[in-house]
Amino acid sequence: MNKSWAVLGTGFIVLFFNAGILSAFGLILPDMSEDTGWSRSSLSLAVTIFMIVSAVAMPFVGRIADRFDIRSILIIGTVIVAFGTGLIWFIQDFWQLVILYGVVFAIGHAASSIPTISVMVSRWWPKSPGLANSAAIAGMGLGPFLIVVILTLLLFIGWRNIYAIIGIVNILVVLPVVMLFAKSHPNGITDQASDDIERPKSRDNIRDMIPIVETGDVKGFKLATVLGTSKHMWLLLLVFGICGFQDFFVNTHLVAFANDNEIGKALSGFILALMGLMGLPGVIICGYITDRFGPAIPTLICFLIRTVIFAIIIYYQNTSTIVVFSLFYGSTFLITAPLVAIYAKQVFGSKLMGLTGGIIIMIHQLLGGLGAVFGAVIFDNLGSYDLAFIVSLVTSILAVLISLKLHQVYLLSRSMNN
Repeated sequence: MNKSWAVLGTGFIVLFFNAGILSAFGLILPDMSEDTGWSRSSLSLAVTIFMIVSAVAMPFVGRIADRFDIRSILIIGTVIVAFGTGLIWFIQDFWQLVILYGVVFAIGHAASSIPTISVMVSRWWPKSPGLANSAAIAGMGLGPFLIVVILTLLLFIGWRNIYAIIGIVNILVVLPVVMLFAKSHPNGITDQASDDIERPKSRDNIRDMIPIVETGDVKGFKLATVLGTSKHMWLLLLVFGICGFQDFFVNTHLVAFANDNEIGKALSGFILALMGLMGLPGVIICGYITDRFGPAIPTLICFLIRTVIFAIIIYYQNTSTIVVFSLFYGSTFLITAPLVAIYAKQVFGSKLMGLTGGIIIMIHQLLGGLGAVFGAVIFDNLGSYDLAFIVSLVTSILAVLISLKLHQVYLLSRSMNN
């Protein structure tokens, strides 16, 4: 087997299971709440803690991926994920769920998530990193669909047994794949970064507009200084933060929202699975567009679609509109994911791709945790998700404006390099 394809397949499989496991929580949330007596706000707090811990770990994992063996990182991450999910079977108190899901699983997830996979895939596919990352991240679309469909059929065995099965599958399926096929570098290549960094020909008049930020010999990294000198980075953090807020609000509460609108559990789970499946064409098209027009255009398309569907779901809430909302939202769900590596390389170059990508994903997940608990608090206090949808609409409009600015920066940067 061609090693580059094996590496790409490994990235696909790891992200397939990671995304599927995350989607499972939204599916299981109503049954877990009913069985334990824990409110949706409490359960969503566990998701928020997961997002915070995983997010904070992302830059560290990304930096480790820049410097050390990615295969070892993925092996350790997979084992931690298996224990963090499988041991949920034994929990009796809420704090135990917080420790296992919010801390243990979060650390394992961070170690085997986009920053690590994107660095590995980009090294093996240097001529087409955008499309290659899109192909690997397509696993995040197929995973929620297949895994949620399977788990929907298994709801009768109970949420405890479902998490036990998830842990076992990680050990028996994901771990062997990672051990056999994950590779840090192509043979004979230890560091491509010094040749890959793209720099504009002139900085004098547009220093604040060009993305690349000098990092010297990259022996250290002063986050505050770097962020303070890059307006482009701040825009990226804002738009990815908005994306995360919306993604985890929708992903965590879609099934509950559908149930509240008299859609049965089986159909609600299927709708969640379809939302994940729609991410497949979205992410592949994203890779194609990115290679030709830059990363800001897919970002713009993503939030234009979201602006329309959030406006619709605020006023029309029935089975048909919820299905349509889920399909169109699903088509945008993964669009920004492969752009992390592209944006990261634009800002700091290849040597810090993992670290920069980790910072971007960190903000995405921190705001994602806020989105998950925000939706629950809104529902518990107002009895509906309407206000959460309104906030999502407003932030989508803001993200559209930011995307237009990012595209201007991309065009300027490209013109300076021609």
